[in-house]
Amino acid sequence: MAFRRGFAQVELLATSYKVIKNLLHDAAEFSSMYGYIYGGSSQFVEQDDGKQASKTDAIETVEDDSGSDGFIEIIPIKGCDDEEKTLYIVDEAHLLSNSFAQPLMKQFGTGRVLADFLTFMNLGESKRKVIFIGDQYHMIMGKKDENALNTLFYTSHLKLENDSKVYSLTPKQGNDITAQARYLVDDIDKKRFNNLSFDYGDNFTLLDRTETPELIADNLKNDFKILNYTNKSCSAVNLWIKKTELC
Repeated sequence: MAFRRGFAQVELLATSYKVIKNLLHDAAEFSSMYGYIYGGSSQFVEQDDGKQASKTDAIETVEDDSGSDGFIEIIPIKGCDDEEKTLYIVDEAHLLSNSFAQPLMKQFGTGRVLADFLTFMNLGESKRKVIFIGDQYHMIMGKKDENALNTLFYTSHLKLENDSKVYSLTPKQGNDITAQARYLVDDIDKKRFNNLSFDYGDNFTLLDRTETPELIADNLKNDFKILNYTNKSCSAVNLWIKKTELC
C-alpha cells in the first residue's frame, strides 16, 4: 500500500532487538531503532567536565575505585541515506521515549532516542513520514509527555504552527473483547482505578472454573477467546488444552 501511494522505501523498526525477538513475529522484517540510526566512530567524553578524549587516553589516564575509566562513550547519529520519500513504521512504539538515557557509561546520540530519530529522518524538512503503532495504555517508557504516542510532543519539538501534520488514529470498536477494553480505557482516562467491571452478555461472559473444560471442548474449533487475570492462569489453561484436547 505504501508503494502504491508513492513511497520509494519502507522501513519497519522497533526500539530494540529484544523487543523484536520477544514481541514481534516477523523478526526478519524489522530493524532495531538503535542499530538503524546510531553508528560510526565513538567519542569519549569525561564524565565530570564534558572534556573529550580519545579512547586510548581514557583507558591510560583515568581510573577510579569502581573500575570505570571515568569516560562516557558517545555513539553518534548516522547520516540518513534513505530515500527522500521513505515511510518508517515503528511497532511497539509505547516503548519509545524521549526521556534521557545513558546506560552503562554509554550514550547514544543526545541520549534522547525519539528526538534523535526525528533528527535522523530530517522529518520537519523532508518528505519522509513515520507511523507509530502502539498502545498508550500498556506500560510505557519514560515520561508520558515524552512518549512516542503523545502527539503534542511533535508539535512542540518540530515547532509546527499547528497540529495538521500530526494525526492520532484510534482503532474501531472491533470485536467484543475490544469493546470491553474500551471500558477499562475510559476509566484510565478518568483516573478511576477502583471500578473494574465488564458488560457481560451472550458474547462476553464470566466463567466459573468448573465450566471452563466443557466450554473449551465444545468450542475448540470455533473463534473464541479465554481471558485470564494472570499469566500463570493463562499458562495453566494452555497446558490443559495441549494435554487433554490436542494430544
